[in-house]
Amino acid sequence: MANLSDAYGTFIISKEIIQHDFSTVELLLSAMKNLSTRSEYGVFPDDNIEVLFSKLREAKEAKTELEITFLGTGRWELANCIAYFFEYLAVLHPITEFTAFSKPNQTLIFDFVDFEPCLDIFYTGKYEISLQKTERTWETTVESEERITVPMTAKYLVSYGIYETAYDETNLSTLLDNDVFIAELSRVMPKNDITLHFLQTFWKENWISVLDESALLESIEDIVEFYQEEYE
Repeated sequence: MANLSDAYGTFIISKEIIQHDFSTVELLLSAMKNLSTRSEYGVFPDDNIEVLFSKLREAKEAKTELEITFLGTGRWELANCIAYFFEYLAVLHPITEFTAFSKPNQTLIFDFVDFEPCLDIFYTGKYEISLQKTERTWETTVESEERITVPMTAKYLVSYGIYETAYDETNLSTLLDNDVFIAELSRVMPKNDITLHFLQTFWKENWISVLDESALLESIEDIVEFYQEEYE
């Protein structure tokens, strides 16, 4: 199985398509919600279908675009799913039921953050897609894309909400003030030996990039093993 990325963001449906193809948008939102029970991959709105339809009606009445928050799961990365967005929906409905998105300016815009740690994938993406006919087949077309790689550091992982807390070589000194970590580690090694130099050495020798709070606590056994091998 491919590695799965975790993403979050928003997608926007233009006011034009809401006004002129309201029923298509209803079908789109319904399919996106239902797809979450049928596929590991895709873009899944946060709200339940009743809330989505309510927001859609409000957007139509106000003659505004509709912005929906979502969680996404990508096969390797979410951009791969967006590139085949309508094809994924075709699992539930014939792709031709979404051809309203082939009209001029009738696009979907996805703005998101995507993260897959095992492959060092961390980026922000903004993709605009439509549905176009290629020879005899309707296919998702990426009209524009903007992708910015984000450094895989504790600072950015926290600032983008991937982790609540995170540690890398730039902030190891804060571990000395982490009471839970120090208490757990001092049960199995002398507290006086838990120094910044020791933590820096462990980090370097084990080629560690970033650890969140849970991974940090899970690494205590490895830290103790390193201490016993190098210092006893």
